[in-house]
Amino acid sequence: MARPRLRYDRQLALALLVVALVPLGIFALGSFVRFSSAVRLEGEQGARDAVRSVASLADQAGVRLSGTAESYATWQTLVGYVDALDSARLTSDIAGFLVDRGTADDVVVVAGASDAAAAGSPEDTAELARVARAALAASPGENGEIGPGTVVLPSGIHVVSVRRIPLDGLDGPGAAAASEGGAAIAMSRRLDGGFAIDASQLTGFAVSLYLPDGRLSVTSDEEAAAAVGPPDPARLSVDAATIVDRGGFAAGALALMGRDGALAGAVTASGRLDVLNSVDAQLWPVLGLGFGASAVMAVLLAILLSLRLRRRLGIIEGGMVAVAGGDTSVRLPTGGADDVARLAESHNRLAATLERRDRTLNRALGEVAALTPDRAVVDLAGTGTAAAASVFGFAAVRLVDAEGGTAAAVGADGGHQGTGGPPGTGGPQGTGGPPGTGGSGSPERPVAPEERVVAVPVPVPPETWRLEAVLAAGQDWSDGDAALLALYGRELGAALRDAELYADAAHRAAELERVNRLQGDFLRGVSHNLQTPLTHITVVAGELADTRGDDPSVRRDAQVILAEGERLSRLVGQLLTLSRLEANALSVTAEPVSIPALVARVAHVAGAGGVRVVDDAPGLVPIGDPAAVEQVLWILFDNATRYAPPGQIRVLVSPADVASLDPRAATEADAAVAVAVDDDGPGVPPAERERVFDRFARGSTAGDASGTGLGLDVARGLVGVMGGRIRCEAAPGGGARFVFTLPAEDASSPA
Repeated sequence: MARPRLRYDRQLALALLVVALVPLGIFALGSFVRFSSAVRLEGEQGARDAVRSVASLADQAGVRLSGTAESYATWQTLVGYVDALDSARLTSDIAGFLVDRGTADDVVVVAGASDAAAAGSPEDTAELARVARAALAASPGENGEIGPGTVVLPSGIHVVSVRRIPLDGLDGPGAAAASEGGAAIAMSRRLDGGFAIDASQLTGFAVSLYLPDGRLSVTSDEEAAAAVGPPDPARLSVDAATIVDRGGFAAGALALMGRDGALAGAVTASGRLDVLNSVDAQLWPVLGLGFGASAVMAVLLAILLSLRLRRRLGIIEGGMVAVAGGDTSVRLPTGGADDVARLAESHNRLAATLERRDRTLNRALGEVAALTPDRAVVDLAGTGTAAAASVFGFAAVRLVDAEGGTAAAVGADGGHQGTGGPPGTGGPQGTGGPPGTGGSGSPERPVAPEERVVAVPVPVPPETWRLEAVLAAGQDWSDGDAALLALYGRELGAALRDAELYADAAHRAAELERVNRLQGDFLRGVSHNLQTPLTHITVVAGELADTRGDDPSVRRDAQVILAEGERLSRLVGQLLTLSRLEANALSVTAEPVSIPALVARVAHVAGAGGVRVVDDAPGLVPIGDPAAVEQVLWILFDNATRYAPPGQIRVLVSPADVASLDPRAATEADAAVAVAVDDDGPGVPPAERERVFDRFARGSTAGDASGTGLGLDVARGLVGVMGGRIRCEAAPGGGARFVFTLPAEDASSPA
């Protein structure tokens, strides 16, 4: 079809007839020159702004990645895994999860000189681990983000965030490995072809990324990349864009620098220049002949035409500015058949597309927000599939699980057209035909000839489902729509996985609550049922010792019965205390406590000989419940006499940091004391010093010594309700040291 002639051409032809072609020739020449210059300047300015926008997008990607790395670096589960050097869990629960979900392309967790976990490309993760360790070495002791920004990995240019993992106060193998080099989590996102395409769609310019040696990494337009070529490294800058004009393209180039100051690559944004050619030199004689007679008329005609053109271009500029500012509802008048009218029509089509895409994105975000993990997986599958049909306007859509079964299938109006059972049950299988033929690659209803099928993966680790949809006849579908659908598929997969994890966690929590309740009922029942018989045994043994005191064997046996009865009574008391602690029904007093006096009394009752007390805090008075402190000391002395060989028990009272108290007590206490009980036994291995406080837990060095594993649990609860904390350490010279803290008052301070 022949291209319609410009309306301005007809106007110019009429003017040439009136003024003998000369004035309009001059006007045309001036217009060509000015338009050429304007196009070139506009192209250069656009290239400069575009390349800065691309660099800003890369920075934003780095900021998002940095925020994710920061949230995971302080996550207690990750810290615990690193402290235990649990590589399998780090890889499966954290590093692999982040990579599978698409949060990062490569994730590495390092502790000192070892790689605790890695997920992603082997070559990239190996280099990323080296970068992480280098960042740790370059920034010892720093907290938060320690590097390094934009980095070149084997697969190309990546944005990388390295965050230090705090292991202060931990003593596991991971903390030991990181004692010199530190521990960190490093994440990388590759600036790949998808990034280049997204940046190109945002800026309207062809975007290319180059490695530091000038090799092309990714590009959104091969033709533009070949025409412009790599930028000159000597002219690159991280602030000002370098403008070049090559092969009919205006291109801006900007350096991508890493946080260490090394060149990590370059980015170019290029756009084609439609520069008008100069007026042929043969027109000059004609222009010269008619210029004198027609100068005034030519000037007037040029002014009239330029004002009209300027007014129409101003309207178009206003519409473009409005769209650039986010108002996609602006439409331009399209009357006429010239280039300006066609430009207005193009703008209107672009604005309509952007408006439709924004509307789709907002609806998709709303639907994704409604996919909360507290709902059943089956419910989420049906709701998510129906939302996809409604948001994207599909004629039909279905969700296919990893086994090929249909988890849900609905029409565009949201009506269900059939399901293949709950996800994971292996619903009806397809016949294996290609997409669009009704086989396993297409929705269950027949696909009309004018319709076509689109599909995107729905990652539900460790499997991958897919979302298959039938486009309605005549439905617009572009790469941008496909990207939105892919994003929706990823979010739907994350919601399904979160629902599975939520359901599993809820089941586990209910089961643990049930077991804990049964355990508490059992302890309360045992303690109450033992209390009465023990009282009778103790009374009878005492009477027997009094009435038959002249018989040494009877007196000795009665004393044994009394001692063991008292031990059992204390054990029952521990059970009762544990029950009250669990029910939050244990009340304690806050009064001055004499540690030496309590130690002397407990040592006598526990039969512990050779107890030595050293008070290095004479000016501090511990505040607590004397009965509770006495019970804690009895538990520690009892452990020392049963698990350690005969030897001296040492008690050291010293000032302590207020921060060692429970946070609620620390806000009210002016001072604190630490009471340390040392023995000469085998001690407690470092890996077991936290576990020995768990209920029914016993250390591996306990040997054949009798014990229930309840004492330290009760001691921890009693110290906690008094506002202190208890811990296990290695005693100087060997053996075990148990240290508990209490609030204190400074006796030397005036009241």
